Parts: sequence; structure tokens; C-alpha cells
Amino acid sequence: MSNIKKAFENGKAFIAFVTCGDPDLETTAKVVRAAVENGADLIELGIPFSDPAAEGPVIQGANLRALRGGITTDKIFAFVKELRRDVKVPMVFMTYANVVFSYGAEKFISTCRDIGIDGLILPDLPYDCRSLPLHHFVRTFDLRELHISSWKIGNQIPDCLNIYFKKKTGCFIADPFHFFYG
Repeated sequence: MSNIKKAFENGKAFIAFVTCGDPDLETTAKVVRAAVENGADLIELGIPFSDPAAEGPVIQGANLRALRGGITTDKIFAFVKELRRDVKVPMVFMTYANVVFSYGAEKFISTCRDIGIDGLILPDLPYDCRSLPLHHFVRTFDLRELHISSWKIGNQIPDCLNIYFKKKTGCFIADPFHFFYG
């Protein structure tokens, strides 16, 4: 059973989100540890991107402040490796496809595995992306793929999502667990 699935054993989980590097990594570490001490079951770590289209103004601002402060993907990887010495709850990265592909998808995903990241959320990838090389790397390095989706279009749940949930298949599912903002 994956660490992410374990976080949801009671049917729900407290997921804390923080943008790495806003205002700095020292503060980010304090926020993560405080969230865990206060019951967080899973930590979602945002890797900043310069054009965070799927975010509202608060997280857009956090991304831009972190980038202006000099945060990089490599600094975040080193930060998580250090954080994993004492933070044992599942951690996932939330970032954008451009971050992953510009870093090198295989290198990014294998580093995630090596530092103890449990899953990856890429909100700007199309819903059905099984043909992308990223999917292969995620499976190869045993990372969990998580999909953020608005589950309703108008007042209807699309047929493709009904099939997705019933069969638990598709590009972004490896556990019977989903993030939804709707």
C-alpha cells in the first residue's frame, strides 16, 4: 500500500499546502513541521513556476516571491532530502509540466523517488495523457500520479470521469484517492 493511500485509511485526510521558498526554505521547513505536529496527514509542496495559470492570486504571489528570492528546483530537492530526516508523512510535489520537462522528466521523477517524494501533481497536463513519456517515468520510479480536477461540468459529471472513478484507471491514478476542487 502506498504512503498516500495510508494517509487516507480513515476515509479523509488533512492535506497542508505550502509553496517552497516563500519567503525562504527555513520558513517553509517550520511550516511543514508545524503542519505535521498539528495533524497533517499529507504535505503538498509547491514548486514555484513563473506562470502558475491554475492558481489564484495568493499562490501566484507565493510562487513569484519564491522565485524572486532565488529558489530553484535543485534547492527544493536538497531541502526535501533534508526534511525527510524527520518528516515521515507522505509528501507530494505540486508544480507545472514545464518545470518537469525543462528539468528533464526522467531526472526529475527519479530524483523525486530518491529524496522520498510520494506523488506528483501537474495541474496543467491534459486529463488523458497516457501517451506522454512522463507517465512511463512515474510508473518506472513508483511515484503516485495525482489528478486535480473539477468533477462537475455544469451540473453533470462527465462520463469519462465516471468511468475513471469506477475503474480507477487512467493517467493520473495509482491509488483510490483524488484531489478535487469543484
